[in-house]
Amino acid sequence: MNFFYLSSIIIAIATAMELDIFIPAFPCIIEEWGISEHEVSMLITSNFIGLMIAGFIVGPLSDRYGRLKVLIPGMFLFTLSSFQCMNAVSFNELLCWRFIQGLGASCGVSLVFVMAMDSHNEVQANSWVSFLNGAITASMVAAPLLGNVLQIHYGWRSNFLCITILGGLALLSTFFIKETLMESKQVRWSLLKVIKTYKQHYTNLNFISLSSIPSVFYGCLIIYVTYLPLILINHLGIPKSQYGWYHGVVMAAYCVASIVSSIVQRYISFVKIKNFGLILIGLSSVALILIRLYRVEYHLSVWITIIMSCYSGAAACAMSAYIVKAYTVFPDRGIVGSSLSGIKLGLTSGMMGVSALIVASHLFNILYLIAVSSILALVLCLNTTKLESRNDEISSLVISEK
Repeated sequence: MNFFYLSSIIIAIATAMELDIFIPAFPCIIEEWGISEHEVSMLITSNFIGLMIAGFIVGPLSDRYGRLKVLIPGMFLFTLSSFQCMNAVSFNELLCWRFIQGLGASCGVSLVFVMAMDSHNEVQANSWVSFLNGAITASMVAAPLLGNVLQIHYGWRSNFLCITILGGLALLSTFFIKETLMESKQVRWSLLKVIKTYKQHYTNLNFISLSSIPSVFYGCLIIYVTYLPLILINHLGIPKSQYGWYHGVVMAAYCVASIVSSIVQRYISFVKIKNFGLILIGLSSVALILIRLYRVEYHLSVWITIIMSCYSGAAACAMSAYIVKAYTVFPDRGIVGSSLSGIKLGLTSGMMGVSALIVASHLFNILYLIAVSSILALVLCLNTTKLESRNDEISSLVISEK
């Protein structure tokens, strides 16, 4: 089981770093191929589309054939496509391989959490998911720092060489872990049954709400890290050598909050930790609106970093509780993981699409997008809490009648 934890972390880190590590090279890619800021952001969007499409297939296949029989080919595809990204000779070719890279990464992104749910009860899973999120974010902290150094000294292609190596290690690690879904629990899916199950998931208000809340927070963080180099380097004049530290501080806040929350759950209920995170997200969102509304210019890079650090840490406290709760709504965790991943990546891709449109008028409008999206998610949190309270009351009445 100890190697299961290590392997899960390696897989999660490899599939997480493929997003962050080459973002500091965006200005270099724009300069080399003469593309626009909107076009370079498509390297993120195409990857998310690949993640989303594969996500709908990975879950049912893993429920039918077992987790490892899907995870191993997926990590092979991820490693191969990372190598091809490194050797791309045109922007369109790189865009294509980024899409395929997303297809492969989807197996790791989805199944490490599904396998965690297979192996733990709800309380243990909440703690492990928090820790796993912290490990993922630790890689996201290191990724821009490492990617910045690599692209300065060796060019942007070295970023994809690093991901290729990590993908190879992740692929190797899959051969040393045991299957978490016993053959007796595997589900014989038919296409019609899969479609009906997805329909059941996507028409269940409780599941949609529980899945959408952490997805919106995740999407806001992705938007922030995607446009951060353009904000800091192109608009605020921060040297390329310093960019990684601004990014690192925000992601370090997420990492520390994830790990700390997984530890303190032994002493404080995760509900209280979740509520603290939601309150801090609300305050951070208001602060983002205010600095944009009043056109704050004095030390703007510092203010944005402080606010987004608070936001990032708060999101870490809140997200894992909703993710674990979403997994418990339906029994077959593989397809549940696919549905959850589909919602997360669908919302994130949509938010990325909206961000690409609003930056055409002014890049700093993404601060409004992050704030407004987060406030809408907080409203959804209130509705989810009311729905859970109503369900508890109904359950209590049924028990009392019996």
